[in-house]
Amino acid sequence: MNSIATTERLRILPFTRDDAGFILRLVNTESWLKYIGDREVHSLVAAERYLENGPIKSYADNGFGGYLLEEIATGEKIGSCGMYKREGLEYPDLGFALLPEFEGKGYAFEASEQLLKDSDLETICAITAKDNTRSVQLLERLGFRWDSFVRLPNDQEQLNLFLLKRKL
Repeated sequence: MNSIATTERLRILPFTRDDAGFILRLVNTESWLKYIGDREVHSLVAAERYLENGPIKSYADNGFGGYLLEEIATGEKIGSCGMYKREGLEYPDLGFALLPEFEGKGYAFEASEQLLKDSDLETICAITAKDNTRSVQLLERLGFRWDSFVRLPNDQEQLNLFLLKRKL
């Protein structure tokens, strides 16, 4: 599969159904469950369905979505990063998640910075749990600014909403 972008250390690739095993692992990590939530992906079949109805569908519907992050040096799948169209948000939402052993090494910043550089979107938002200080710091490094609190439809949790407004 051809990458949509590369950075010094990463290949950013579209997800395919073949990534179901990786997704099954990623969406059930402690940090995903704590900060993103349980997506009820507990089998390979559910992971394939998650990919088909999530990132893969979003590529066709929106021209963007979540992407697989692969470490160039090892070829290992390490996380995801991308733009998401979410109900209840006016603008596409930047999101990222890494396997625990790759957190804190600058990969989320590196991938996010590249995707933002390649994007033609003037306004992008990002949401975080109130206690997710590492994501807040990363978003601020990327130039996002806190805007307000928001609740997504069918969700009781109040989230931080950040905005990045750019002149292209």
